[in-house]
Order: sequence, then C-alpha cells, then structure tokens
Amino acid sequence: MSAAIAIFVKGRNMTYFHRFRLLTGALAAILSIHLVSSTGLVQAESCLAYDKLAEFVEKRYLEKPFADGLIDEKVMIQLFRSEAGSWTLAIINTDDVACIIASGSHWERSVIPLGPGT
Repeated sequence: MSAAIAIFVKGRNMTYFHRFRLLTGALAAILSIHLVSSTGLVQAESCLAYDKLAEFVEKRYLEKPFADGLIDEKVMIQLFRSEAGSWTLAIINTDDVACIIASGSHWERSVIPLGPGT
C-alpha cells in the first residue's frame, strides 16, 4: 500500500473490503480527472472492441480479467492480470469500446490485516 493511502487509512477501523473500495475509488477518480484534463479522450490507437482487447491481452500476455468497477453509468474500468505479474488497465464504454490506459509488471496482491471487530 502506498504511503499516502496508508497514512489516510491508518488508525481507522476499516475492513479489507472498505480499504479496497477506498483504493479503487481513488484510482477511478484520479483516472477520470486525468482523462478529462489531458486530452478529453484516450488516443484512438489504444482503443478497440472489448472482445478484441481481451483476446489480445490474453494471447500476448496471458492476462485475464481480475477486477472491475463502474466509473459512472457509461464507463467502467477493468484490470487484467497474469499469474506472472503483468497487468493492463482498460476503460470500457457502453458501446463496448475498450481503451488501454495503463499497463505494467510486478502486480502483487497485498494482504491487509483485519482489525478487531471486522
């Protein structure tokens, strides 16, 4: 967990689920702000039909859908990851167009200990 998020949640009696929701909500907000403030649109060369994007990352990087969430009623975000640690983050609109917005390596699942009463 990053230092900023650790400081924000430190001392709060939050379950793993609530911490995960906080983290994904913050990520979605940051991505939404970035997409609107930079160009307003993701560059076309990183967008294609969702089925084709999912097929591409699975064949090329062995990544499968791992987590997703709604940004708003017209856009969702989805994380693909592989067992080897590579990952791709995409946004998908209601027209089933998916755009890759980030990718990387060394994806790790953090284990956050549950506090008393959770």
